[in-house]
Amino acid sequence: MLRILMTLLIGFLVSLPLPAIASQSISLDGQKIVLTQPPVTEQGRTFVPLRVIAEAVGCEVGFDSSIQTVRIQKHDQIIRMKLAENEAYINENKVSLDAPAFLKNGITLVPLRFISENLGLDVQYTEGEIKLTTKDYAKIFYIDVGNGDATYIQLPNHTDILINGGNEKTYINVLEVLRKQKVDDLELVINTHPGAGQMAGLAKILKKYKVERIIDSNAAVGESYYVEYQKAAKETEAKWEVANNQTIQFPGATISILTNQAGTWGRDFAGKSAVTLITIGDIRFLFMGGLCYPLDGQLDLNKPVQVLLAADAGSNKSSSEALLKKAQPETVIISVDKDNKYGFPHADTVSRIQNAGAKVFATSANGTVVVTTDGKSYEAVIERQGEAITKRRVEPPVDQSQGLYVGDSKTHIFHWPSCSEAKEIKYYDRVWFKDAQHALDNGYQADIFCRPE
Repeated sequence: MLRILMTLLIGFLVSLPLPAIASQSISLDGQKIVLTQPPVTEQGRTFVPLRVIAEAVGCEVGFDSSIQTVRIQKHDQIIRMKLAENEAYINENKVSLDAPAFLKNGITLVPLRFISENLGLDVQYTEGEIKLTTKDYAKIFYIDVGNGDATYIQLPNHTDILINGGNEKTYINVLEVLRKQKVDDLELVINTHPGAGQMAGLAKILKKYKVERIIDSNAAVGESYYVEYQKAAKETEAKWEVANNQTIQFPGATISILTNQAGTWGRDFAGKSAVTLITIGDIRFLFMGGLCYPLDGQLDLNKPVQVLLAADAGSNKSSSEALLKKAQPETVIISVDKDNKYGFPHADTVSRIQNAGAKVFATSANGTVVVTTDGKSYEAVIERQGEAITKRRVEPPVDQSQGLYVGDSKTHIFHWPSCSEAKEIKYYDRVWFKDAQHALDNGYQADIFCRPE
């Protein structure tokens, strides 16, 4: 009888559906990965050993046996999966799994597709091998929209973010980028401030895409483009909120709003900006909106940024020395129309940025600028070659017989005569100096923007 039972039991165990070997090997960027457990196929899905894959792409891996939970961290992205459960958490955001992770021979096996997409890997199946390729972790498109600005941020796991939307004509440039990148919806839209170059196009874009969340400066003005934007935002049924120092976690990125209405916004129009910081691993991107001197120097930045989108099309008050000293950007991008009537980007602003050690790109000269990053390094690719301005403007005074520099008797600041602020000095408040020392001896200070020497 015992022999019969043993025979039946062996037959039953043999008949159980066991995981099948899915592939003999896995490679990452052409290099074979030494596996502790071969990949298996179960329920039509491929599972791979977690630790060797995660560590191969630079992740930290931990396992809490008391709650049967795996923890994977890459830069500031944290993935948690509990064994035998069809849910995972990416930076505390719950996501569904087609199949749960499980243990085999003491090794944690996880769904290949899920783990690869969230670690920035492309997957290709070939005979006898799974090929993993590291892809750019994120792409940031500083789109050439002429008068205004618009930035599209492409993150892992099909996360799409849009900051501003260009003006009433150039929004089509934004739509073209979104179409080429196969964007089907927008997880987050940020409107930095109520300017036509940021908002007029955004209203039209909102009508084209499903939007989950909108953050807005809430600096209402009466122009028709603002009314159109408000209507379009309402029709999206997105979660709408006022910018107020929010921190938002996405796969691979942290979005931080650095301003709020209780702070700088009540002072002037320039202060009504939702300044945005995006952190992707070790690389930080700062979007200034319209925030200029002196408010820009008051931002709470605890670390340098690598890439800065300058405020206000590079006007003379954009990117003050105080901001540049605090932000220490390596790359500065200026979104500006090549035919703008103000002559932006202002030559002194470009010089100030360059003297701070940053590389300057302007959409007027370089077209759309695309920055790619894996969270450790980044690369900027421009659409076309062209220098915005490489040297500070040095012009002779309007009337050489009067002097080299002109001062304002009310402010006791002296300027180049060609400086935009100098031109606003009333004729009866003008004081002329033969050189900088002459002005300093009379108790005047040099303008921090045009920087007379």
